[in-house]
Amino acid sequence: MREPEDWDKRSTESHVFFIYIGICQLPRILIGKKFCKKMMNGLCKIAGYAVKSKSTLWCCVVSIALTGCMPEGVESGSTAIGMGAVDLGLSVRWANCNVGAESPEEYGGYYSWGETEEKSSYFWEDYMYIDSTNYDGWCDEDEMEHIGYEISNTSYDVAHVKWGNGWRMPTESEFDELVNDCSWEWTKVKGVGGYRITGPNGNSIFLPAASYRAEDWDGKDGEGIYGFYWSSNLYGGDYSCAYGVLFEYYRADGEVNEDLYFEEQERCLGACVRPVRSLK
Repeated sequence: MREPEDWDKRSTESHVFFIYIGICQLPRILIGKKFCKKMMNGLCKIAGYAVKSKSTLWCCVVSIALTGCMPEGVESGSTAIGMGAVDLGLSVRWANCNVGAESPEEYGGYYSWGETEEKSSYFWEDYMYIDSTNYDGWCDEDEMEHIGYEISNTSYDVAHVKWGNGWRMPTESEFDELVNDCSWEWTKVKGVGGYRITGPNGNSIFLPAASYRAEDWDGKDGEGIYGFYWSSNLYGGDYSCAYGVLFEYYRADGEVNEDLYFEEQERCLGACVRPVRSLK
């Protein structure tokens, strides 16, 4: 298997390229604002703004200078300047970074399913939607508050609450597309391990192996090895668990071991969220 590459090697060329364009106002005068906007959207896509926060910054600066507006896929007023919507050729566009992150390689926040704030511990006793007064150490369904079988785009959706502008948690079926219709390749971005996911149209996003936070594990040992990302779907009729995607990559005895599968986890677990939004 080919050793992971580091995407950061491409940053210098793209920065120089954008600096050169940024000092030239002539295109706006000669060919007009409308054409410049189309040109900038194309150039930003070629330069890979969807996977590089610094390239996104240059893209925004130059686009505003030439056209007076942000390029497509980069949201003004968002919590992360590097946030972009990436069309992978699927039914939705995927964000280029996690909720709480400012670049693709950052882990971002860890959230229990249905909660919208981070916390210091991820025990059932600390979960917002459980009757802790009756909790006896084993979570029963009658102790859980039912907040919905599918919480995407609701007040329980951390992506919807934190980012707005049409962003939301991905559904189980949208994750199914990401897993089964895209290629997954282990790589590194600025030394952070994770998967480069390439869609049918050739565009890519990066999911860092951010591990997760649990009752008896702070997850630090799993960073760079494991990744777990929440979907917006409850697991079957079991109120205590929700679906997500789990992946792992590690070497043992000279062999590479990697797995990628759907997994149900207890809702109190702290995991990352990678938002999606519609293609429109």
